[in-house]
Amino acid sequence: MPGNVIHLPKTTAQAAWLKKLGRRDRLMEVEITVIPDDDAFREQRAWRVLFGLFQDCSRIQWSHGFQKTPGESFVGKMRSSMLEPFLHEALPYVADRRASIVINGKPLRRRLLEVMAA
Repeated sequence: MPGNVIHLPKTTAQAAWLKKLGRRDRLMEVEITVIPDDDAFREQRAWRVLFGLFQDCSRIQWSHGFQKTPGESFVGKMRSSMLEPFLHEALPYVADRRASIVINGKPLRRRLLEVMAA
């Protein structure tokens, strides 16, 4: 196996599932949880970036009224065709353990960004 190939079976399978999902144009549920941080600035920054990113990739009415509650999930809907731009910006927060993101009931893996980039 070449040295630049990352092989993580479950993560690779999830990347393939997300790629397939992104080719469709269906409504999907997105759940975002910002993990509480000792550094209030980092936590606030994660909230602002992820919620703003969600709003950019979806419609405002699908956000069901956002209320910032540390450790609790924000759930909204997004078109699957907007999944790629959303993940491109959001996955670094998952990799850094600053947030948890669940797409249609399936939590995104921390090393997903590495697999999708490879």
